[in-house]
Amino acid sequence: MFFEAQSWTQEKYCNHDPGCLAAWEHDERVVKFIGFDVGEEQRRDHAIVYDMQDRKYKKEYPMIDWGWGRDECIATIKKAGLPLPGKSSCFFCPAMKRNEIRTLYHQHRDLYDRAIAIENAAKPNLITVKGLGRDWSWQEFVEADKNQMAMCWMFPGNDMTSSHSRPEKAFNMCPLKTRLKTIVLSSFPLRCQTAQNFTSLG
Repeated sequence: MFFEAQSWTQEKYCNHDPGCLAAWEHDERVVKFIGFDVGEEQRRDHAIVYDMQDRKYKKEYPMIDWGWGRDECIATIKKAGLPLPGKSSCFFCPAMKRNEIRTLYHQHRDLYDRAIAIENAAKPNLITVKGLGRDWSWQEFVEADKNQMAMCWMFPGNDMTSSHSRPEKAFNMCPLKTRLKTIVLSSFPLRCQTAQNFTSLG
């Protein structure tokens, strides 16, 4: 029994698993439990035709059968005393959002470095794709983000806090500089720089 993940990695595992191989030798199908919740019936319905033609796997959708949505799943996990899982994705996922890349950089630098190593290894062969962001490079984004030195209230606490060391530079580079200077700066909820530091900026 397996949970749906990246199908190709799962297929590679199953092709070498003694239990799966034994089932296929006896013309049996291996059961896969798919984690679609009760709000995703259309995804199951779309897959049913393909599931019926699959000679290797039999798909089950337990959460849909139980009528479980996200709330029921969270309640069950908490009741079991288990930590709530975060978003599931590869650390080098091209669909990752910019704030998620910042968090990866700040909280999991080893994985970020591995992702950048993958991006750099691919660069000599890239033609239209620029990096892991497809039309933009993760590394160039992070470097630009650090150089921009954004004002500390622009990103949540789990973003790249190293970009908060020089907010006065970010203010001079900010396209809203002219508008911001017309506002009473002391009203900003700044944590890393006082309003007085900005009043002398030209």
